[in-house]
Amino acid sequence: MPEPSFTFLSLEELAPTQARNAMVLKYWKGLRGQDKLPKWSAFDPLDITQHLTSAMILHSESKEISRITLFGTKLVETLGIDLTGVNFLDVFKPEERQQSADRTYAIRSRPAAGLAHFVGQTASGGPFKAEFVVLPFINDDGTIDRMLLSVAEYVYERDNPNSVFTLDDKNFDDYRFYDL
Repeated sequence: MPEPSFTFLSLEELAPTQARNAMVLKYWKGLRGQDKLPKWSAFDPLDITQHLTSAMILHSESKEISRITLFGTKLVETLGIDLTGVNFLDVFKPEERQQSADRTYAIRSRPAAGLAHFVGQTASGGPFKAEFVVLPFINDDGTIDRMLLSVAEYVYERDNPNSVFTLDDKNFDDYRFYDL
């Protein structure tokens, strides 16, 4: 199977529309300084405590396994399930899993950052929209094995949380990559 082809934009073009994501991106850029990528050991969750409730941390074990090691409490409330410990790719429908694996791998292997907008529905049929910013980190040996996903919802029907947690890549109305 041929490697997927993605378009990569300049990192300067990465401009989240949601304030929460813009603040997390600014923090990440501060950690990286003049380096291409920040080190995971430099990341201090206390620096962005107010944003962790809407964040995920993925620990990539292989191309097919990216374990969710943190699934923020606001995400748990919104989706109605705690995905901590789950392989991130397992939350996608089987027919959408490969595209999600390819996107995660592109961020790790290029390396790159990512930005996507998710459009879905709550269990009652109300709108749920969110912006995702995906930011990679390197470990002490220079391998990219962790990613911070900042999730900022901008439309959410709070009284009717989403009871279905299986995702479909068709719910992402755009997905852009940014070279580091």
